[in-house]
Amino acid sequence: MLTSLRGVFVSLAMVIFFPTAAHAGQPLLTLADYQDMADDAREAYVVGIYDGLRVAEQYYKGQDLAWLGDCTAHGTSSEELFEIFEAYLPDHTDTALFGVAPAFVYAMADHCANAPQFMKDLAR
Repeated sequence: MLTSLRGVFVSLAMVIFFPTAAHAGQPLLTLADYQDMADDAREAYVVGIYDGLRVAEQYYKGQDLAWLGDCTAHGTSSEELFEIFEAYLPDHTDTALFGVAPAFVYAMADHCANAPQFMKDLAR
């Protein structure tokens, strides 16, 4: 039951945070595609997700993404973002069901002390 409930919450979070990908039913980049990329390309992709979320924060005022900026405000490097995600991913491949971008958000929610509790719960 807990697994199916988690799936419902993951789906709901997808619609809220990544509506285009969720409605299309296709992830922008699948986990398999991501894993086939070279390390430097994966790092660049992760940084692109992060940058996109920071820009989205300015346009989607209804979604509270400020926690992400607050968490990384003290100079988190691209290498650190990549390491956070790479450390999270092996034990949480289910969070990549809708693609790599949502899984990155969950990795950061798991990492950041100030992330909303509902995001931390989904990330576990």
